[in-house]
This record gives sequence, C-alpha cells and structure tokens, in this order.
Amino acid sequence: MSNWKGAILLLILLVAGWLIYRFDEKKLISANKTIPGNIPMRGKLTTITGTVLKYGSNHGGDIDRFMLASDQKNIWIHFPPHTARLVTSFAVVNNLIEAVVDPNSPPGHESGQVFELKHLHSVSAKTDLDMALIPAPAPRKGFEIEIKGSLAKEYKHGNAPGNTFILSGKLVSLPPHMARELFPLMSNAKSILVRGYMRDSTEGFLSASGLSIVKAGSIQIDSIIYKIR
Repeated sequence: MSNWKGAILLLILLVAGWLIYRFDEKKLISANKTIPGNIPMRGKLTTITGTVLKYGSNHGGDIDRFMLASDQKNIWIHFPPHTARLVTSFAVVNNLIEAVVDPNSPPGHESGQVFELKHLHSVSAKTDLDMALIPAPAPRKGFEIEIKGSLAKEYKHGNAPGNTFILSGKLVSLPPHMARELFPLMSNAKSILVRGYMRDSTEGFLSASGLSIVKAGSIQIDSIIYKIR
C-alpha cells in the first residue's frame, strides 16, 4: 500500500513541476514582447541601436539625457547627472551605439517619453559601459565661494523654465520657487552678490552651459539679502 502512495505522490510532484515550467515559459515569452516601434525586449529591459543626436539637461543645468535616433523614432534616454562625464565621452554625438534601457520612465518624466539608461555598447569602439558600476559621489557641499556682478542674465535650457543665471562667469542655481521670486528683482539690480558653494568638477557632473555651477546659499540684490530656502 505504501508503494502506491509513493507512486501517487511522485506523479503529483511531476505534474506540479510541469505546470510550474509552463508558467515560467509563458512569463519568459511575455517578457520578450515588443514595445511601440518594434524595439526588441531583453527581459524587462529594452535594447535600442541608433545614433546619438544631441544631449539635454535638467532644470539645474546638468546634462542628464541624450536623444537617440533609432530606425523607428527619436527617443530621449535619461541617466544620472553624476555619470554625464563618462556617458558623453562614451556616447559621442553622431556615433552609433547600442543602449540597454528600462522602458519605464524615471520619476518626473512623462510615461513612455523618456527611458532610463542601464548599459551602453559602442558599436565602433566595441567597448561597454555599465551604469550600475558608476558609484554616486558622496554628498558634500563643495567649495565655498562668493561672486559679485553688476548684471545677471537668466540662462534657459531649450524650452524648459530656467532656474539658473550667469554671474561673473559662473552658473548660479536656485530652487525653482526662489528663481520665480528673485529673477524679476535681479533684472533691474545694480549689484548682485551671491554666497554659496561651487560643485567639485571632478565628481562626474557636466553643465550644459560649460560653466562651473554654484548652488546659492544667499543672494544680496543691491542692499537686500535673501536667504535661499
């Protein structure tokens, strides 16, 4: 009797194993479906081959994306700003590359409009760049700095609202709500004094303007001092 029980148990285990295998197979097939534009999937990631058209930046002026021209359409691909120095040296404008991306748009971007970069392969140089292996810089304020000028010029990036301005050859970055409040006051100012911190240029960030970025702690417009909050 015990032999029959053992045989039945073995049969149940074999059937269960077959069902689990079929379920995993269906999931694998589903994972390799294509997204709009017939771009092939690699698991949850998408592989896109195309030419780098141009780079874009965030509201603070940091380069954090590039536009890739694939066979189907032009696609914006986002990457962390601290990786910009490596990415721009690897994915040169007009070069052919293969990008592995997450088709889910990163936070703050409209769904389906921007992909997140995970891996780069240079078709011409036959070299690779794994984004997961680039460490984020340790949080730090940077170098304390004081700059003064008689004229501030708002610096805008494409059609995006600007929250930076140029003063004495530096790009000063403000929180968006402070930029809206202070830009009208600075446009007619005779004297502007900024105290803040200039970011370490060795950390991997790149400014779209090519200027050093200063995070303002306070701004004196003529005789009135405004704390940046």
